[in-house]
Amino acid sequence: MSAYEPNKLLNYNEDSIIGELKRVYINFFKDKQMTQREFNLHSRVSSYTVIRHFGTWDNALKKAEIPLSVKTRKARISLLEIKSDLERVKNINQGNYFSYLFYKQNGGKYDKKIKKRFGCVTWEQLLKKELGVSKAKRIIVLKQQRQFLSQDELFSEIKKVWNKFDRRPTYNEFRENSQIGISVFETRFGKWTIAIEQFCLSNKNYNSNPTGMSFKVTKELLIQDLQKIKETYNPEALKFKDYKKYGGNYTKMTFLKYFSSWKSALQSVNIKPGGEWNKSPEKELLFDELQRVWEHLGRQPLYKEWNELSKYSREVYDRKFGGWNKAIHAFIADREKPEEEIVINNSKTENEIPIDNVVEIVNPENSNIVETIIMKTPRSVPPKLRFRVFMRDHFTCQYCKRTKEEDGVKLQADHIIAYSNGGETVFENLITACWDCNIGKSNMTL
Repeated sequence: MSAYEPNKLLNYNEDSIIGELKRVYINFFKDKQMTQREFNLHSRVSSYTVIRHFGTWDNALKKAEIPLSVKTRKARISLLEIKSDLERVKNINQGNYFSYLFYKQNGGKYDKKIKKRFGCVTWEQLLKKELGVSKAKRIIVLKQQRQFLSQDELFSEIKKVWNKFDRRPTYNEFRENSQIGISVFETRFGKWTIAIEQFCLSNKNYNSNPTGMSFKVTKELLIQDLQKIKETYNPEALKFKDYKKYGGNYTKMTFLKYFSSWKSALQSVNIKPGGEWNKSPEKELLFDELQRVWEHLGRQPLYKEWNELSKYSREVYDRKFGGWNKAIHAFIADREKPEEEIVINNSKTENEIPIDNVVEIVNPENSNIVETIIMKTPRSVPPKLRFRVFMRDHFTCQYCKRTKEEDGVKLQADHIIAYSNGGETVFENLITACWDCNIGKSNMTL
């Protein structure tokens, strides 16, 4: 069996990169030219990483003993030809300044990079230097500046939003619910917190509001907020998103500022952390979940999409294996162990033989003769063995060539020689088949 490779290398050293260059060249290019762009379509390491290790792309190809690409150099266009083309478009525009868009719309031959040929930085600088034309000056009419709002008007807006929440609003809450932009407050007072402080000093009732929030967050206030949720809802475990649903007033970054982690913050009020912190999944459980998602997609799951597909977050895999890429390689290594593919029946007495391992085969020459066979393996395909079969066949039905990823078909590990005809549940006798083909084939050997 050839290993089903993860989509990234585990180690990016010189030997592994050279091996990857050779693998891609042999499998996809052979005697054809291999460019960086085409290499990136098939490789598990980017051409940028290759160049970073070897200095240039050509050096890397030489090291891997791969033929270099043949480069053709275009004849350099003279400055006189470019200027002549610009003069032509200038005459079309009656000698006036024209934009690059106008130049292209009227048959301009060259791209905007020609300005560098003349030592110019901008298109305007090019036309002024070479053609002597400039943009027409625009008359700008300044609008009358808006009259500043008074301090009472600003404080009235704070009071309105404060009353809506029956407590001091957070920065984001005020920004989303205020008719006056929060930048107005920051311009007037310097900071949003200073604006709130000045408001509370002018409105004593709001300053002493028991549900309001202090000017400066402290560790004691965070503990009080968690304690309030504990007394109201009495949760056994608490995730941060549930904390917000219960009316928590602070962001996760605020807790991380005063506590080393969300877990430490909850421990201060004797609440268990929810989610993965409260679980300690074993490697086998993490591998089983990875296999489930992999088979669901019909391909290797991506790091960025994992949290939406799995009951375990990617952070759990990061902590357990030291990184997502290492988790993928550890999973593949575990699933490729042939000694774990099947449980062989070693029963010595007839009473110990599972009933599912007993098969009756009708003699094809005489239907009256039925032969009873005791199979060494069970009929059902173990998950690890099934995955090894899927990996070998690249999650593609070997009968109709449809795939899980592109066609959405349900894949199964099918017995080549049917179990009912004496075909054991072993790697060599299994093949990837979609549900339709497997049902249509029945117990025939194709």
